[in-house]
Amino acid sequence: MPVFNGTAGDDTLTGSGSDDTLNGLAGNDLLIGGGGADILDGGSGFDTASYQNAVAGVVVDLTTPGNNTGEAAGDTYISIENVRGSAFSDTLTGNAGDNVLRGGLGADLLNGGGGFDFADYRNSTTGITASLTNPASNTGEAAGDFYASIEGLRGGDFNDLLIGDAGDNFLRGGLGADALNGGDGFDFADYSGATAGVTVSLTNPAINTGEAAGDTYFSIEGVRGSDFNDTLIGDANLNFLRGGLGADTLNGAGGFDYADYRYASTGITASLANAAINTGEAAGDIFISIEGLRGSDFGDTLIGDGNDNFLRGGLGADALNGGGGSDYADYFNATTGITASLANPNANTGEAAGDTYVSIENLDGSVFNDTLIGDAGDNVLRGGLGADSLAGGDGDDSADYSNAATGITVSLANPNANTGEAAGDTYSSIENLRGSDFNDTLTGDAGDNALRGGLGSDALNGGDGFDFADYRNAAAGVTVSLTNPAINTGEAAGDTYVSIEGLRGSQFNDILIGDAGDNFLRGRNGADVLNGAGGFDYADYSGATAGVVASLTNPALNTGEAAGDTYISIEGLRGSDFNDTLIGDAGDNYLRGRLGADLLNGADGFDYADYRNAATGVLASLTNPASNTGDAAGDTYISIEGLRGTDFNDILIGDANDNFLRGRIGADVLDGAGGFDYADYVNSATAVVASLANPGINTGDAAGDTYVSIEGLRGGDFNDTLIGDAGANVLRGGLGADALNGGDGIDYADYRNASAGVTVSLVNPGANTGEAAGDTYVSIEGLRGGDFNDILTGDAGDNFLRGGQGADVLDGGGGFDLAEYSNATAGVTVSLLTPAGNSGEAAGDTFTSIEGVRGSGFADMLLGDGAFNQLFGLNGNDTLYGFGGNDMIDAGAGVDMLTGGAGGDLLVGGLDFDFARYDESAAGVTVRLDLVGTGVGGDAQGDQLVGIEALIGSAFSDLLIGDAGGNALLGLGGNDTLYGFAGNDELYGFDGSDMLSGGAAGDRLDGGEGYDFVRYDDAAAAVSANLANTTLNAGDAAGDSYFAIEALIGSAFGDTLTGDANANALLGLAGDDALVGLAGNDEIYGFAGNDDLYGGAGADRLDGGDDFDAARYDDAASGVTARLSNAAANAGEAAGDSYFSIEGLAGSRFADILIGDAFNNTLFGNGGDDVLSGFGGADGLVGGQGNDTFVFRLQDLSSGTYAVIADFNEVLGDFDTLFLEGFSNVITAQDGADVLVSTSELGFAGGIRISNFTVGQLSDQFLIG
Repeated sequence: MPVFNGTAGDDTLTGSGSDDTLNGLAGNDLLIGGGGADILDGGSGFDTASYQNAVAGVVVDLTTPGNNTGEAAGDTYISIENVRGSAFSDTLTGNAGDNVLRGGLGADLLNGGGGFDFADYRNSTTGITASLTNPASNTGEAAGDFYASIEGLRGGDFNDLLIGDAGDNFLRGGLGADALNGGDGFDFADYSGATAGVTVSLTNPAINTGEAAGDTYFSIEGVRGSDFNDTLIGDANLNFLRGGLGADTLNGAGGFDYADYRYASTGITASLANAAINTGEAAGDIFISIEGLRGSDFGDTLIGDGNDNFLRGGLGADALNGGGGSDYADYFNATTGITASLANPNANTGEAAGDTYVSIENLDGSVFNDTLIGDAGDNVLRGGLGADSLAGGDGDDSADYSNAATGITVSLANPNANTGEAAGDTYSSIENLRGSDFNDTLTGDAGDNALRGGLGSDALNGGDGFDFADYRNAAAGVTVSLTNPAINTGEAAGDTYVSIEGLRGSQFNDILIGDAGDNFLRGRNGADVLNGAGGFDYADYSGATAGVVASLTNPALNTGEAAGDTYISIEGLRGSDFNDTLIGDAGDNYLRGRLGADLLNGADGFDYADYRNAATGVLASLTNPASNTGDAAGDTYISIEGLRGTDFNDILIGDANDNFLRGRIGADVLDGAGGFDYADYVNSATAVVASLANPGINTGDAAGDTYVSIEGLRGGDFNDTLIGDAGANVLRGGLGADALNGGDGIDYADYRNASAGVTVSLVNPGANTGEAAGDTYVSIEGLRGGDFNDILTGDAGDNFLRGGQGADVLDGGGGFDLAEYSNATAGVTVSLLTPAGNSGEAAGDTFTSIEGVRGSGFADMLLGDGAFNQLFGLNGNDTLYGFGGNDMIDAGAGVDMLTGGAGGDLLVGGLDFDFARYDESAAGVTVRLDLVGTGVGGDAQGDQLVGIEALIGSAFSDLLIGDAGGNALLGLGGNDTLYGFAGNDELYGFDGSDMLSGGAAGDRLDGGEGYDFVRYDDAAAAVSANLANTTLNAGDAAGDSYFAIEALIGSAFGDTLTGDANANALLGLAGDDALVGLAGNDEIYGFAGNDDLYGGAGADRLDGGDDFDAARYDDAASGVTARLSNAAANAGEAAGDSYFSIEGLAGSRFADILIGDAFNNTLFGNGGDDVLSGFGGADGLVGGQGNDTFVFRLQDLSSGTYAVIADFNEVLGDFDTLFLEGFSNVITAQDGADVLVSTSELGFAGGIRISNFTVGQLSDQFLIG
């Protein structure tokens, strides 16, 4: 048998035509046996058995050569990978390896067998169409060919159309402008045989160069380059780019893309972060938009960048370094099951053996039975097909089935129920699940789980714990509703939920709707609508990559991931790991800033700064945030009332307000600072013993805690022991049978958070029901109920009972007991006598053995029962009625109305402006605020008043006296006397004839009905008081204003009192007063002093009183006739006036007639041509301007008396006349500067004295009648 041996190179060996042995040795050899039964041994390399010279079709079977026919009959094969057929119809069959089958001309059947096999048309003389999907469409050399187990097609040097099938295909177009259509599966455009570098772009093939020029692509996912310098560009989908040898540029474009070195002949170093360090086949390669690396079958070093990367090391001991981001060690192509452990790589087996990990967070297994083990971080474990063991280790870990080809059932609680790709999988320390793109059923366990259903109608059951339905990978915005999943849209459409508490949205605009429970809603990017529905719900930004501003009050302020978000029924905010600003609203909010220097603004309501997820203990101080440490470092607070600590040792410090400090686990220092502060154990997982008096005995979450300025304790859901100290304490036991010991002070057992009505009895705790069942009490004086119908019963001591909302039964038992409403959110009406009229929080409440009431911080009406009661108004404008009995009424802040009723009552007004009312008194009262508040008569008898600024009298005649402050005094009915004293007072007389004395400062004086007086008789100096124009007021009257005032009483000094157009009474009292009545029928009384009385229009009573007083008509609008001797004859403005103790008259600016009486008078004519007659007595007459006539009757003269004319003139326009009536013997004489006029009978013993005049001047001015 001839033997033909090749070389170490690529040889072509041709046999003799008989039985030959052809040994190709090394290299890629072409062996042509020809006729005979030949032994074809390719040796090493990639070798071909060729029947190209056969004169008829052949059957060639590399697996079973006994099937061969034609020229191949009897041939045997050693190390043969490829077969080349004849120019006729051949059947070529490969083996389990990778084969290349060239059918040549003829209708050939090409069967690749196992491995990855090519149908090869490289020698075609024209372009071809070759379709693995539909071979009937083949043309050219491929016409009539059929394929079995063929994965690759290789074209020729012309324009070919190569079409793949549903599997993964390689299409090598060769030269020419080729159309490469991969069909389904993951398909490559293959340029590995190109003789020069190529540019290949799946995105824009028009830029292709070299062998790729003119090529077009359909359903091509991967590109394989040449052994030269290539530029390979992907598209928007997942691409694998294999540059091969040469310095290649690999640009993934969009999507998740791999740089692929699976065929490298040695180990490589490939770095996405620093390509300059690349070695081996990767040397010189640069990466653009590459997210994954696939190594060789040797020991590789694969390094990611700052993004999320997949690193497939392949065979060999590989060093996988993910860099930043969330990175995978990828074993998808492993040919057997593996063990891969991030925590202990030494335990790795299979393809993972020898691999090491740096910054690798996730593992992707094979299609076999794998064991994937995470580390202390958050890991994602993808087991793939096979029965896999997934162990997350510490951290928040996920089992991921996102690549499953069908829907799956996955249960963390019961893996035996798993189906599909999850069948046989088991879990350890797995918290989260990610489903497929089909209809999945995902079930969590007792822990906190995140369930990612993906596409399809998924059933998500969180089990116990706090569980999320997660849509983070949705390709568009979703609507997700826990309340009504039927309205879901997008990836959430068709999903259903059981025991799901949280929702996580997409990167787009989502609508996330919670349910009646407490929910966390993570909208992520996009303008999201977050609707918590019922319960206490959070808008969660914990995954944000930068700080956010999130405001429940004004979402328009939002920035970062929160920008555009709107909120409905959201009570809490959870921030990012950066510097956030979180702003609450008017409700009670929890603000979790997390890492970063955060600004937490609770706005209104009772709000918490929450550090529950911090990884170490914190110091958080509301008083001095600059001292904060840990997650709280840099945080600042506005309107924050509560602090929630970590699971470590915390220091929580309140401020001057009422605070709740929740230290949680760890030995915490809880310092309330000012205010009434609680140590809060409501979230404790076991019972606690918490003692303010002796923290050394604390247990549970309270163990190790110490307290500073803590007044209250709140327990959890178990059997707690809460112990107060010597101060006033509030103890909230919560659920469980709690032992509450108040210690000294006034201490409360508090059930305000009970979910149903409670029965609580201090005298018989065995009768307790609801949240109080099983509770016991030591040194408890007060009880506080909840929002439902409670029965609260005191004991023999003095008790405080706060029913809260609901129709409560309050039974004080023995002692002096109070019904309390100090925590009501609105004003209440509480009547101990007729509780049916109760309103607000007191509506429906009934009272037994209740002696006192404490109101709310709002406007209350509190009514006693006629016995001894204590009523406390607190804040708000309250109305308080004691009725009978010696009551103590303390109004507190606000403008309050206090009615003590009968009995000696203590009325304490407190802050603001408060009224003591006696309007229901059956007799007049005397109440004085100036004498430390005392009352006499009627209902005021025995009353003491403190902090009262205003008094309301009875329907009878009262004496109400203010103090040095601003008072309001209301007389009501009867003839009242009201004294304001100093301060700006308001005095209201109401019905009756009242006396109002404002005292110093500007007062409002309102007489009301009846004839009312304003008095200034206590003024320390003269006053000017003008009813018509108060701007002219002076002295104590300065600033006073008058309403319905008819009379003024002046001071002991020289006053000016002026009435108005109505009938007034003006009383000057002592001093030289000017009293001006103006219009109306006035009564003017000068009293002591030389007074001027101006009656004005109307019939006035002018009573001068003591001393020399004048009735004056200076402002009359026309001349007047005024007669002191016979006022009935008065005319003009003086008509109807009457005079009493008036010694003088003053006329107007017009022609007046002024007539005195038998006494000594002074008459002032003022302007006009006046007639003045003294009518006896030593009168003084002053004519003033004008031609005046002085009339004297003979009978008016008397011995020893002279009447004096002070201004007798003889000038033009002021020419006066002396008219002597009844005189017969007139005598005159010059007496110094004066002229004396008398009669012979008197002989100058009496008569008339004309001042500053001469007898010679007088002769022309005598008229004697």
